[in-house]
Amino acid sequence: MLIDAEQLLKWQILNLIAGNSDAHIKNISFLYQDNETRLAPFYDLVCTRALVHLDDSLALYIGNQKDPKQVSKDNLIELANQCQIRPRRILNTVGQMLIDIEENKDRVKAEIEMQYGEQAALQKVERVIKQQTKLLGTALSK
Repeated sequence: MLIDAEQLLKWQILNLIAGNSDAHIKNISFLYQDNETRLAPFYDLVCTRALVHLDDSLALYIGNQKDPKQVSKDNLIELANQCQIRPRRILNTVGQMLIDIEENKDRVKAEIEMQYGEQAALQKVERVIKQQTKLLGTALSK
């Protein structure tokens, strides 16, 4: 279950970076197999901030912050404390996710465009992710 707890934390961070303001607990499911309860694969991962007329507020708090544009290093540390993990662990996790996104975003976009053609919505998603990665990168460096 420790792996599942870490995956839940990454899910919350990914939703912050990807602009998914509709990441409610109702989007979490569990699988029961061999007398063990495990986290099911994630679903409903959507960049809602690329859609007009939807609330940008996060469905779940990061620390005490629901505005994705205002999440600070202190909010991430508060989230770590709420999850009873070392703050350095969450800061390292966020930092690594930002690196992974930067290293893979162009390839993923190219694969999507190759399969489905150029999509206007994809440009909006790219802008949201770029904005969030910049904000979080700045927050981590403070």
